[in-house]
Amino acid sequence: MHVRTLVSPAVLVLCCFVASALSSCGPVNSNAAIQQAEKRLAEARETGVQNTKYKAGYHYLRAELYLHKAKEEEGYAEFQHAVAFANQAEREAKYAIEQMDQEKRSKAADEKRSTAKPAPKKAAPAKKPAKAKPKSTPKKNTTTGTP
Repeated sequence: MHVRTLVSPAVLVLCCFVASALSSCGPVNSNAAIQQAEKRLAEARETGVQNTKYKAGYHYLRAELYLHKAKEEEGYAEFQHAVAFANQAEREAKYAIEQMDQEKRSKAADEKRSTAKPAPKKAAPAKKPAKAKPKSTPKKNTTTGTP
């Protein structure tokens, strides 16, 4: 007697392929997010943001630390956390770049103001002389009658 199988071998192979593809999404996503964050950090380094001591340097350092944590989480196969840390690293690096651009624009504007010719000063109106206070006369001592 011939037993009929419920699932054909082709369907079984297809299911195995889909299952393996779905299980590899975590590593693929985390690796892609980490690469994107590294790319953004490289852009930040090109602007010289790591040498500044202002707000941009703070965000650059945060981005580096988040990226380090993302790689650590990926090493422990915590792919969701790795993606979250990598995305945060990318946001911080992007913000550092924006802050650095703003600091450069502000510094350029300050230099432009300092090198510009100052406007000629208008002559101040003459001040009126203060009124002299009259000297007070000494009061008489009522008990002795002398001033």
